Parts: sequence; structure tokens; C-alpha cells
Amino acid sequence: PLVLTELGLKATLEDLLNHWSSRNPELQLSLHCPDAVDSLEQKITIQIFRIVQECVTNIVRHAQASRASINLELVSGKLLQLQISDNGRGCERETLKTGFGVLGMRERINSLGGTLMIQTQPGQGLSINASIPLK
Repeated sequence: PLVLTELGLKATLEDLLNHWSSRNPELQLSLHCPDAVDSLEQKITIQIFRIVQECVTNIVRHAQASRASINLELVSGKLLQLQISDNGRGCERETLKTGFGVLGMRERINSLGGTLMIQTQPGQGLSINASIPLK
């Protein structure tokens, strides 16, 4: 999106969460994102934005969560870690294998040479952890 190139990843994510928060006041969304993410390559920031967008959309539509957090962390300038978690209803692991959203996220992370792990159990929320190497 144009706003991503104009404002940077952090402001764009803040805008995304504000959008969802205003429409879903029962859901508390939090973002931890260092300013340094704005200096990442555009191909990385686009993929991260799309993954967060997909996750937050799924949380709102399916999770029945009251809280969700998005955490981005740069590790020694060599690794970007993304964690998205919610306290929603979770799901069976088998369900994750057939969802297009999960497949799309996995493809996005793989295209950046990264890894994606998803942890969930019925009634215990869902957590997505991605690690992306920075060149």
C-alpha cells in the first residue's frame, strides 16, 4: 500500500491496528515495534505488513479474542522476529493445514528465507512466530 512507502512499517501497522480497534472496541490490540523497522528493505516490510494484516483479520473474524499482541524485534541487526498472539479460542492444528491464510503466510515467510511456527490448541489462543534473516 502507498501508505507503507510514505509512512513506513511502524506507522502503517499502527494505522491498521487503530482501524480494527475502532471497529472492534472489545478487542485490545497492542503493538511493540522498534522505529528501526522503517529502515528494512521494502520487500520485507511489504510481506510483514501483509502477514500482520492477515493475522489481525483472522483474529477479528474467527478467534473471539479479547486481547491480541503484535511484537516485532530486530536481533543484532541480523534477524527480524515477528510474534503475533491472541487469547482467543484457538483451533485444532489440522485446521491450520488447509487454510489459505496460513499457506499464504508461510509462502511469504519462505520467500524471505525465513521460518514460521504456529502454536495453538482449542481454547488456548494462537501464537505465530516468524524469523526472517536480514542480509
